[in-house]
This record gives sequence, structure tokens and C-alpha cells, in this order.
Amino acid sequence: MKYVVYGCVLLLGLWACGQNPEAKEYNQQPKLQLKQTELQPASLPLYQSSVFLSDATGKTVQISADSTSFDERLGESYRVLKIFKEIKGNEKELSRRLLPVNGSPDFRYQFADVYANDKNEWVVIQGHYFFFIYDVINDQLSEKIFPPKPKNFEAADAQSGRITTLAFEGNQLRGTAQDIGSFRFSTRQLLRKMSK
Repeated sequence: MKYVVYGCVLLLGLWACGQNPEAKEYNQQPKLQLKQTELQPASLPLYQSSVFLSDATGKTVQISADSTSFDERLGESYRVLKIFKEIKGNEKELSRRLLPVNGSPDFRYQFADVYANDKNEWVVIQGHYFFFIYDVINDQLSEKIFPPKPKNFEAADAQSGRITTLAFEGNQLRGTAQDIGSFRFSTRQLLRKMSK
């Protein structure tokens, strides 16, 4: 009798699996074989990806860690800005820049937003207390740009002044920083901060 009960439960379970339309659809889907190069980081929000693929230039802009940024105490430090381009089927490194320590060697830089029009393609590289603008078309990096502090600003703690948001709205880069509040820069102001 015990085996009959187990047999009925097993048959009932198999029947239920056959009735699940989602399971049936899943089993009928062809399996995709993706090469590693086909996995596009652009599918992530920009700030979650360490890679930006430029439509305007075909360049790849990357924030990475290597031996030049390694910290003896904290290990890998993601502050190397590398620029690549595919030339005749091979990816060639065009340039690299070692960014300054971002508050602490273990604080990663991140991409915040992109500004693009007919003449420009700028990527915002967000640090802890400051940010950079990288001009992809002209291969120029701005100086460090800090949020403007209000008069008589006094830091409450180590988090004071930390940038929490950065995004372009039309021809302005708007942001917020802890204990500072909202700030903004026009694209004209940002252009003046580009390295010559």
C-alpha cells in the first residue's frame, strides 16, 4: 500500500510539471550560446558598469585596476582610466591615465552620466568628493571638479561633501552632495575646466 501512495504522489507531481505553462515554454526555448565579447556592459545602467562604449568614436572607455594603481595595504584600486579602440580586428590601447586616489584607494570611481551632442561626447567620472569630465572625442580630461561649498561651510564628518548624484539635464550638470545640497554646472563652465 505504501508503494501505491508513493507512486500516486510521483504521478501527480509529473502531471503538475507538465501542466505548468512557464516550465513548458522554458523547455521549448532554444538555448543561446553567447561569446564573452557579445555580453555588452551597455545593458547595465552607466554607473553600474566599468565600461562605456562610445557611439561617436567607436572607443571603449574603461575604469580598471592594474599594477600602477595597486595599494600595498588595500589591494586593487580602480582608478586607471583606459581608452581602447578596435583597429583591424584587434583592440588597441590608445591612452591611459592614473586618476588620483578617490578619498581612499579602495573607493572605486564610477561613471555617472554622458553628455552628447553633434560636437561633444563627455563621460562624467564620479569620485567621492569630486568628479571629472572625460571628453571622448578630443581625448581630454578635466581637472578635479568639486561641488561649490556654501559660505561658512563646515564639515560635520567624513561624509560631508560626498557626491550622491550627478546627471545632465539639458545643458547643465546637476548634482547633490551631502551637507552641501544641490549644485549645478553649465556645459560652458565644464568646458573651461578641460585640460589643455
